[in-house]
Amino acid sequence: MADSWTVHVETIRHPDQVSRTRIEAALKALLDISKNDESARLRLANGGALAPLIAVAARVGEYWDGIRQVCLQVLATISWHPDTGLPLVEAGMLSIAINALEDADEVNVGRAMGILNNIAMYEKARKQMLGSGVLSAVRRFLGKDALVGLDAEKTVAYLVGREDAKEHEMMVAGDGSIARLLQAAQLSLQGHKVCGLKLSMMGLLKAVRLIAINDNNKTRLVQAGAVGVLVDAAEKRREHAGLALGALLELSFDPAGMAELRALNSTNSLRILHSLLSPGEEGATDEVRRDCRDILFMLKQSQAPLASPVVKRKHMMVSYAWAQKRIVQRMCKELRRAGQEVWRDEEGSSVVPPIGESTADSMAQAIEAASVVLVCVSREYKDSGNCRMECKYAKALEAAGRLKIVYLMMEEDFTTRSTPPIGGWLRLYMEDALWYACWDDELAEAAAGKVAKLVREREGEKEGAGGDGRAAESKSETPSRVSPQLAAWLAENQLSMLLAAFEEHEVFDLRTALKMQPQDVDLLSSVVGRRVRLRDALAALRGRTQAGGRAPSARSLLPSSPRPAAPARPGLNLGALLNGNLLDATV
Repeated sequence: MADSWTVHVETIRHPDQVSRTRIEAALKALLDISKNDESARLRLANGGALAPLIAVAARVGEYWDGIRQVCLQVLATISWHPDTGLPLVEAGMLSIAINALEDADEVNVGRAMGILNNIAMYEKARKQMLGSGVLSAVRRFLGKDALVGLDAEKTVAYLVGREDAKEHEMMVAGDGSIARLLQAAQLSLQGHKVCGLKLSMMGLLKAVRLIAINDNNKTRLVQAGAVGVLVDAAEKRREHAGLALGALLELSFDPAGMAELRALNSTNSLRILHSLLSPGEEGATDEVRRDCRDILFMLKQSQAPLASPVVKRKHMMVSYAWAQKRIVQRMCKELRRAGQEVWRDEEGSSVVPPIGESTADSMAQAIEAASVVLVCVSREYKDSGNCRMECKYAKALEAAGRLKIVYLMMEEDFTTRSTPPIGGWLRLYMEDALWYACWDDELAEAAAGKVAKLVREREGEKEGAGGDGRAAESKSETPSRVSPQLAAWLAENQLSMLLAAFEEHEVFDLRTALKMQPQDVDLLSSVVGRRVRLRDALAALRGRTQAGGRAPSARSLLPSSPRPAAPARPGLNLGALLNGNLLDATV
């Protein structure tokens, strides 16, 4: 087999030196090989076939039209393998596919869209696709009735369906994309072809699962009948039950979704959840069983929220996504070395054992027995319904004064001050909370020491307050997050009362403040608003500095309400401060 395909690859490697008949014969031979042998697709991708295939697919002109069709078909077949996406992207497939979407030949358009859909579905080249112009090229086909429109909708779902940014929102109300995806899934479940083809149920369910992560899409999915389709899929397609149940768990966070799940549960229509918990049940992987338990736990909590005992013995509970397991283990080791009782799912603590068969109940017990819950923030954590359930339960207990949540940032480019910043449900849960950086071993070790000290201080405060068990606030461990120059200027101008506000929101200096995202300004203003007119000041400062005028004085940041007179001191030219020139800052 290897000798055969290498000969055909060599034929197309020099297309100008052989006849059209030989090129077409070589391409058809490669098509047969890739269609009939899944492992051959990966061997072709990694064995040097992609470069000559893509070079031929890039040829234009009447002579090459028929050849391009077959060539794109070979590339589409190779893209069926989950591990060929990155090699295809690295070989230049994206630009070829984007150009083919402009082709007058609908067959070539369909094959190019199919290639992009397959590469996006397996996500290994997602970052490269988002930076290549694929999204804008594919969006033009949303709403098309043919298969190309459905593939476009799935491709957009794979790439940005989970995103919270408005410009990346998967669907807009009324465009019908969600309804078409669910209709295609329902027809496939019933054994029907869609657009003349038998579609991949995995691809359809994965698209729905990713769309469901975005809270803006949840109600739309429920209204389009997603709950019934997903329950049906979990029953009939056990091999894809994980995707269906993952989407159902996401929809359980939506009031309409929970209402529908409760209605189904009351009529025993969710028996599949109990069936998949039975030993030896087909399709009952660890992930599937965890989702089943979590959905049932959410149903239970929706009927009797916070019906949990108060535990006297306490530990520190760690909530994290498995993608960050290694660094979480390192941090837990340091916390135990510092004398802390720590619960992690695989290890447990002396208070609560590790997770057993009843995952959700074990997790709930671990949270209920915690004085502090460490939420390890990452993209994977935000996209996980299981993690969200843990965080939601911890947040409810924090609101009841039962525990304190401490946030740890596990990715340097995914924080409240990254671009883009954390969004969606996780940002709402975090509000203006303090956090510690924990994205490498050194920071994890430092964070463990700081958290251990924070816990000791809280325990001391509770003892001093009579030990009522309520989570006391402590911010003394938080390192200064503003520049020494800004801190000195605030003190010099008798504005030290604003230092904590800047620290809380991680504004290192005023230059950083000007780069804040609008939602960050809103958040900061909501807390600091009574002390400083931040929004007005930043808007005025932007306008004046961009126009080359004099920046407002720092005292214009303060509200106009009377305050005790202070000795005359020099003001501050914020424009000079923004340029880092403190010598020219005073006016």
